[in-house]
Amino acid sequence: MKKFVISVTILCLLVGCLPIAACANTNTVDVTDPEVLARAVEEAYAVIVDEEGNIIDYLDVEASLVRENENQRGTGTTYTLTYTARETKSDSGASDPVDGVTATGTITWNDIFGTTNLLVTVSGTWTVGDESISERTVRYGAKDTQGYTLASFTKNPTGDDFSYSPSNCTGYMFYLSTAAKINATGNYVRLYMQTSIFT
Repeated sequence: MKKFVISVTILCLLVGCLPIAACANTNTVDVTDPEVLARAVEEAYAVIVDEEGNIIDYLDVEASLVRENENQRGTGTTYTLTYTARETKSDSGASDPVDGVTATGTITWNDIFGTTNLLVTVSGTWTVGDESISERTVRYGAKDTQGYTLASFTKNPTGDDFSYSPSNCTGYMFYLSTAAKINATGNYVRLYMQTSIFT
């Protein structure tokens, strides 16, 4: 009888642990899955535009995703999504971006079970090479499940890199938009990204 009680107790404990294990994996994403990264690229775009806003060139966008910690009760899973906008011309390599500028943007957020996630930080850089840039603009914020903006912030960094950590910025998904003027040509490089496919 004692063996039976012990067996039933162990079985109950194992069954009781199953929902917890299932919940722990609910929000995790395979950060190395090529299909996930391909879909991530579709969530971003980068262009070179002239002073009137006419598109001169579309830039290739590369995406990388890092899961920083596993799902924990109340804090969710922390993800960092990075996009890099690169030259598309066949006669130029990745080290020779259009107009001499490469734009990079990063969003880090806590993906919490449900529809209310937490934005941790947005950051990015403009790698300018021999060029110089001005009129730097960064816009970021949160959207709900329908894509409506819940929170929006605008910053004008003075250097070629930036990092912002808003307080209690929550939403279903997050976005980051950057722009900078290439002084030599008067053109602008623009990068837009969002986290919608991971929510």
